[in-house]
Amino acid sequence: MKVPLEQVVRAHTINVAYMMGMDDQIGSLEVVKPADLIVLEKNLFDMPPEEIHKVNVLYSMMNGKLVHEANTLRFLQFLNVEFDSHRSLQ
Repeated sequence: MKVPLEQVVRAHTINVAYMMGMDDQIGSLEVVKPADLIVLEKNLFDMPPEEIHKVNVLYSMMNGKLVHEANTLRFLQFLNVEFDSHRSLQ
C-alpha cells in the first residue's frame, strides 16, 4: 500500500506536533511559530517516490536560524541562476 506524499509530510510535521500537544507552537510555518524547515534541491512532489532518497538538503533552519548550508553553487543551480567562476552572478 502506497501512502500519498502529502500525508507522509503531514505525518512528520503538523501531525507529530498535534500528538505532542504542541501544534500551536510547532509543526507548520506560521508567523507566531519558530521557523524549523529545510530547503531541498528538488520538489518532492515532482518526482517519482523511489527517487526521493537521492534529493539533497540545501539548507536547514531551526528556530529561524540557519544551521546547515550545502554547497552554494548547488543552491544557485536550484534557483536557476547561472554562475561563471570567472565572473559575478548573472
